[in-house]
Amino acid sequence: MRAHSSDPHKLAGRDGREAVTDFVTSQILERLDLQPQDILIDIGCGDGRLLKNSVGVASRIGTVGSTDECMLLKKSMPDITFKACLATGLHLETASATKIVCNGVLLYMQSTDEVEQALSEIKRIAKPDALIWVGEIPAANEYAEYKMYIGDSVLGLLWFLLRNHGLRTFLGMCRKLIMSLFGQDQVVLNSAGIYWSSPQNFIALAERHGLRLETYFKHREFNANGDPADSKYRFDYIFRK
Repeated sequence: MRAHSSDPHKLAGRDGREAVTDFVTSQILERLDLQPQDILIDIGCGDGRLLKNSVGVASRIGTVGSTDECMLLKKSMPDITFKACLATGLHLETASATKIVCNGVLLYMQSTDEVEQALSEIKRIAKPDALIWVGEIPAANEYAEYKMYIGDSVLGLLWFLLRNHGLRTFLGMCRKLIMSLFGQDQVVLNSAGIYWSSPQNFIALAERHGLRLETYFKHREFNANGDPADSKYRFDYIFRK
């Protein structure tokens, strides 16, 4: 659905918040310290912005989860290589990357087993001593903390909003649902869970899969006033192979 939008930034998963995407991208690139000889791979590259801004490296490769996304990115950025594959099964050569980014991806996985598969794949494609950024791993269940609905029932969604967010939010969703019947809006029900882990547990998990921790820190984002601030729940990690 996002791949067929007229706005390629939809692929980044931050609808209408391009400034946030630019901010996060700049932080990652600052930490990566890219060099001309680097082979950069961005797993789950969204709208490809990080790769587009990584000029001067030897090679840039981005992966996305569907062929539709891949076709859109190839059309808009023909000088960058894009591949359609999941983080749990990367169609990339072993020991091929010197710098790897996997930001805002693992939290969408539905089990620790899937996260372990992704970490194994990251290790596999990394050259010895490769620098690896794994970002936006929540330390708590954000859906529960922010009272977000999980399920596949419209009535369940409405009841959840009325009970947890009040009449105004309930009526706003009713209006959106009515508009969707006439094709003027879209409502997407989220029936999937979210992966979350304490820093200690996530570091131990990554180390069991051959990644050496260099550092970790709170993810930086924008607060309600539009100013840079530490995330309440999310952490970013930098590893070496």
